[in-house]
Amino acid sequence: MYQLTYWSIPASVALFVCFITYLQLRNSATVAGGEALRALLASTTLWSVTQLASTLVTTTELQNLITPIAYLGIASVPVTWFMFCLTYSLGNDKPPPILLLGISIIPVVTVVLAFTNQYHGAFWTGVELTQLQGYVGIEYTYGLWWTINAAYSYALILVGTSIIAFTLAQTHSHGGPLFAVIAAPGVVIALNVVYLSPQNPLPGLDLTTAGFAIATLILNNWVLQHGMLTTNKVVRQQVVEQLREGVMVVSYQGLVLDANPMALKILNLTDDVTFNQPLDTLTDHVSLLELVTSHRRNTEVGISGRAYEVTVSKFDEDNEDSDSILVFRDVTERRRAEHALQKAKHSLQKAAETDSLTGLNNRRVFMRRLSEEAERVRRHGSQLSVLLFDLDHFKKVNDSYGHDVGDRVLQKVAEVSQQVKRITDVVARTGGEEFALLLPETDKEGALHLADRLRSAIASATVQDNLGVPVQVTSSVGVATVNKIDNIEDFLRDADVALYRAKDGGRNMVCFADAGLSI
Repeated sequence: MYQLTYWSIPASVALFVCFITYLQLRNSATVAGGEALRALLASTTLWSVTQLASTLVTTTELQNLITPIAYLGIASVPVTWFMFCLTYSLGNDKPPPILLLGISIIPVVTVVLAFTNQYHGAFWTGVELTQLQGYVGIEYTYGLWWTINAAYSYALILVGTSIIAFTLAQTHSHGGPLFAVIAAPGVVIALNVVYLSPQNPLPGLDLTTAGFAIATLILNNWVLQHGMLTTNKVVRQQVVEQLREGVMVVSYQGLVLDANPMALKILNLTDDVTFNQPLDTLTDHVSLLELVTSHRRNTEVGISGRAYEVTVSKFDEDNEDSDSILVFRDVTERRRAEHALQKAKHSLQKAAETDSLTGLNNRRVFMRRLSEEAERVRRHGSQLSVLLFDLDHFKKVNDSYGHDVGDRVLQKVAEVSQQVKRITDVVARTGGEEFALLLPETDKEGALHLADRLRSAIASATVQDNLGVPVQVTSSVGVATVNKIDNIEDFLRDADVALYRAKDGGRNMVCFADAGLSI
């Protein structure tokens, strides 16, 4: 009644492989093709269970009891394989109900006829036990409906395989999955044909389930391990692969599930890269790794001399364990344009605030800084001094030596002023030969001391005319100091009055705004 032989090993291995793979997929996220693949593994597991049971029994009665149950799996395998191929290719895990009902009619009839065969013999007309090397098997003489079901099953598998093979063929970087979806059903059909063939060397022993074990291992290695069920290859074909931006899919565990050709090019990876491995094994860009593991949504990464703006978004923002999609946008030219624009703006700003001849600040900058320092005096009561100075008899320099020499004199005065002033002081050219020096946090004594140093430095400076003759000038300086200020114009007027008093007093001297104080 029962037997235990090594002929049960193929079915046992198939049962183990199919069941374990089914468990691996059972709790995975629902993506295109995933639900149908789980149903396919459930069907092959059921077929393997009944095949294993049939290798253990030795009576016609028990074989006839097991066989109809086996057809629950046998009839559903072609349907589930077709639905896997179709739903994956369409990118929709919910197949059209009418289509599913239509392709299930013949399998449903097959199951019904298998359970009721004793009344009509439409499925098999005869059953015979056979013995081979101590193994008791069973041979059936099949009827018309078995032939119809076999032809339909093969056709359904062939059509489904053609659909998914065409889909994967459009994506150049997934040769492994393409091989798998062709080889897996091919192995099963080949062994099934051997079993049904009159030249079967092992009549009564169905090795189709051994094909399930091989097919499942093929699918697991080249489909599941490549992350094929985590991305929709139709969308990839039509959109992602054509994008000029790099696109990468990363799981919540940090595994790279997929990447389009542009992303591979950006990261200097080849098209045959193996997916489903940690991101840090594919790239050593720290900022990119931090972006994936943090809650930030964007960063900028420099790769091979180019700048990329990388944004990350969750497929499901409400699920922390949702996979993420990274988009790489080449912003190199934009950054260069922005840099050039900033440089141009800086140049324009500098031109608008700088005296072109001397390189000193112009009057606009001086007045702005004076206003800022005056506000500081109002708030904190600190002291503020200002020097107004111009060159004595400068018109004679232009008339005697020419304007080019006069320009060199002005440039020399600017150079001397920069050397004499302190870091916090502001020097400006406010007119033709007129200059101003702003001295924050400086009292009367400090201002007079710096003013005299400036006057003396200008008087000692020389330039040469076109014949090499040294040219010297002197300056007159007016100084004003305040510790409270109401009106900037009044403050400047005090310094200007002191300047003219210095000129009237003989030039080449410093006068303070208080009457009678001069150096």
